[in-house]
Amino acid sequence: MEGRMSKRTPGPWHYAYEGSGLHSIYPDGSSEAVATAENSKEDARLIAAAPDLLDALVEVMLHVATGSYVASSPAANAVAGAFEAIAKATGMATGENKGDGNG
Repeated sequence: MEGRMSKRTPGPWHYAYEGSGLHSIYPDGSSEAVATAENSKEDARLIAAAPDLLDALVEVMLHVATGSYVASSPAANAVAGAFEAIAKATGMATGENKGDGNG
């Protein structure tokens, strides 16, 4: 999966308040914003944490996928949800990164 995520801006990211309700999200060590969030410090914080959250989730899922769990357990639903979240974050849910040579 790592090869499929290589086009994203690597983390970690941080956010900064720019005034007038605007928060910008920057890769650490860069002055070029990757995103902005208006009127919401919480959204800016979540966006800034996205690379770290995705990396951590992928790592957890790699360990979970090689273990065993009961398919009907609540853990199975959590695992399925985690795979869906990874697919959404990487563009795999919509097929964005499939077969176009760009992902």
